[in-house]
Amino acid sequence: MKKFEGVVAVDHVSLTVDEGEIVGIIGPNGSGKTTTLNLINRLIDHDEGEIIFRGKSISRAKTHETALLGMGRTFQITRLFRNLTVMENTMVPVVDIDRSERQKRAIKWLKFVGLYHLRNELAQNLSGGQQKLLEIARTMVMEPVFLLMDEPFAGVHHSIVSRIIQVIEELRKEGRTFLIVSHDIHTIFGLCDRMIVMNEGKKIAEGDPDEIRRDREIIRVYLGV
Repeated sequence: MKKFEGVVAVDHVSLTVDEGEIVGIIGPNGSGKTTTLNLINRLIDHDEGEIIFRGKSISRAKTHETALLGMGRTFQITRLFRNLTVMENTMVPVVDIDRSERQKRAIKWLKFVGLYHLRNELAQNLSGGQQKLLEIARTMVMEPVFLLMDEPFAGVHHSIVSRIIQVIEELRKEGRTFLIVSHDIHTIFGLCDRMIVMNEGKKIAEGDPDEIRRDREIIRVYLGV
């Protein structure tokens, strides 16, 4: 549970994500979706409850410790070093290995997301979609097994959306796991194995995409009918 100045932002939400799964979180604005991700990767402290990752409690871990344990994170508004090049941005996260290995990993993941040809371009000169791909590449340099993604498709050209979907599906084939927040209902329903619906800080539904589509409470929440 998480409160901000007495207001409950996340109210006793319990969820699990199995290895190799792609799970989506949907819900209206202000329903607690991003706060839930922030709690999981320890960007903010929780008031009650426990967070278990790979069989161990990380409830008191620091954010960098969750990254070292194999948890990656991307954000709705990309957090890039805009005055650094694409290559320099990708090499930033890895600080405990030598430069040649850092560069090797950066090249690998920039090629993977399709940005290697822009390696010498400043991050600020990329389109919004390319910046999201760069953030994915930078996250992958740490070789996470579990990726938390906040609105990866928001404000992105449909061609880049298709590329991001392809990247996620290819990474899942490698055994990686995803928890994705998105308002892009069409995309997220086609991508995920299971959906979680939040409203007013609570989990109000959970199931496979077809079950969620048929849930009248979800229709009410989204359409007000």
